[in-house]
Amino acid sequence: MRVLRGQKLGIPKEDLVLLLLAAPVGKPETGGDVHGITRLEKLLYLAQKELEPLKDAAEPFEFRPWKFGPFSQEVYDATDTLYNLDLISISEQDVASYPELSETETIEREVEDGRLDKPILEKVYRLTPRGERVVAALRDKEVPPALWDAICELKRRFGKLSLTRLIHYVYHTYPDSAVHTVLEHLKPDN
Repeated sequence: MRVLRGQKLGIPKEDLVLLLLAAPVGKPETGGDVHGITRLEKLLYLAQKELEPLKDAAEPFEFRPWKFGPFSQEVYDATDTLYNLDLISISEQDVASYPELSETETIEREVEDGRLDKPILEKVYRLTPRGERVVAALRDKEVPPALWDAICELKRRFGKLSLTRLIHYVYHTYPDSAVHTVLEHLKPDN
């Protein structure tokens, strides 16, 4: 991915997204798909905040507090770039589980009344075969093993949490990220 950024120091933002998608959610052989842009943003935010090996190794995303906590337009830009390069796929699917459906309904209701009669879809971010090859090359040549292990541990720890629990963790651990939230019931002072 360095072709996008020249030879800047640090792992480019797009590469961090690829590495996060490649990291397993559970057992090493399980896929690393990420369901929902809000979840992807929170995972990248936590990676920057909590992974010591990442702090000096990667270009940081610029996050700011927004409606669902930390937000970065750069995450959207990175996923668009990766999609256009055929390194990730972005599909939509119905929210399948009851807990995720309830959480999504709550979020939708807080943001935009009247949309609950429509199907509730979430984007699913997945590496393409080409993206898998790029990640393999990154891991072989550019990503220190300690960084890869840290990314995998973060994904195992937070990747399976419900969206509500993930947001709750972010808000309570980093209260400044919740100052503009529409999810008042998840704020630390509630």
